[in-house]
Amino acid sequence: MKKKFLIPSVIGLLLLNPAFFAGDARTESRSARSQEEVPQPWAQITSVIVEPSTIPKMQEPKAATLVVQILLWGTPPPDPGVKLEVGTYSSHPPDMNVKYEKPTTQVPLHQGVNAVKVKLEPAPDSKTGKINIIAIIMGASKGLNIKQPDSPELCQAELTIADQ
Repeated sequence: MKKKFLIPSVIGLLLLNPAFFAGDARTESRSARSQEEVPQPWAQITSVIVEPSTIPKMQEPKAATLVVQILLWGTPPPDPGVKLEVGTYSSHPPDMNVKYEKPTTQVPLHQGVNAVKVKLEPAPDSKTGKINIIAIIMGASKGLNIKQPDSPELCQAELTIADQ
């Protein structure tokens, strides 16, 4: 699958970090150790899904909802929150376009699992195919740490745009 980067530069920089998508055992063990060392409280993306996962190009519904689950673990500081960014990581064929209602948003958190919804729809000139969508969190409020997802796949979801 050919990758097309249409995401904010901060997401791109995070993805260039070899520990984020590492495949060898040395990096995985180093990454696992660093995950265990994140002090509480912390926020972490635990799931990203698209509902529905397939939308038709020519008929209703032409929109989908990206649901990002963020876990807040530990005793939270006052007014905990993070900045959530979503964007297109790759598409097949290349040059597929999706419009995100709010690609960047500040998310207030409560202890436990938080669900954030972002509406999206294919651009009018979009083709049929598959789009890999990614979500990241950053900019945590004071006293709150960010823990990387346990697996890179947990911060990604796939949307299919079909002819029907």
